[in-house]
Amino acid sequence: MDKLSIGRMAELNHTSVQTLRYYAKIGLLMPEHVDENTGYRYYGIKQCARLDMINYMKYLGMSLDNIKAWFDSEDVESIPGMLRQQAVLIDHKIKELDQMKRAVQVSIKNYDTYMNALRTE
Repeated sequence: MDKLSIGRMAELNHTSVQTLRYYAKIGLLMPEHVDENTGYRYYGIKQCARLDMINYMKYLGMSLDNIKAWFDSEDVESIPGMLRQQAVLIDHKIKELDQMKRAVQVSIKNYDTYMNALRTE
């Protein structure tokens, strides 16, 4: 099992073939081998770890551009800084979502007041 077809790679990693093709297109995860005759793409089993890391970083909300930049730099020491930056972005999103939630709650209260006023007429 030294080479995985693109379909098998997708299946093993719970992703789609289209995603793997896109990652190759942007240079994020290149196949280890492309058959010159058929154009079939093959991945090495060790590339599953890289794909796991990509998926984890995406889960943390990192953009593919940032993930690619990190992989391109191969600077392991930059990980804590990137994670701190991501934590700040997540805090901003939480504040935005909290404001949106409060706005919805006010709208619900206003709607209930309006409906109660109609019932008492």
